[in-house]
Amino acid sequence: MTQELIETVDVLRPGKSLVVAIDGPSGSGKSSVSKEVARRLKLAYLDTGAMYRALTWFCLQSGTDLDDGAAVETAAETLPLEISTSPQEEYVRVGGHDVTLAIREPAISAAVSAVATTLGARTELIRRQRELIEKHHRRMVVEGRDITTVVAPHAEVRMLLTASE
Repeated sequence: MTQELIETVDVLRPGKSLVVAIDGPSGSGKSSVSKEVARRLKLAYLDTGAMYRALTWFCLQSGTDLDDGAAVETAAETLPLEISTSPQEEYVRVGGHDVTLAIREPAISAAVSAVATTLGARTELIRRQRELIEKHHRRMVVEGRDITTVVAPHAEVRMLLTASE
């Protein structure tokens, strides 16, 4: 993002809604780009993938059967989640426990797909994501999969990042 574009966005939308939705596959640079855009535009930041990872951690810690959709949905509804919305400070807490590093472990990466494809859990996390966007007066960079099509399809800026080896 060029400095010129940043200044233009700042001048045209001060105090107005500015949701920047950044989508793309794993490894495409969503997190790096999203955090930098949020920093430069002085917007809140949300890593939606971290929410799915936190739910996966919560399910594994509580012994929830990831093949039991109803149980995963219940876990999503009761998930005591705190997640940073600042591009300067990253943290994810579940029930007061800092799981920021734990949710990036291989065991979570291997299991997160089972949670993310559970319809009831997705519905609950999307509800929470939209709630956070509104809480920040629709001034947020939101990154993750399906952001531009499902979570924030009416975002003022929608980006799809791709990358090749």
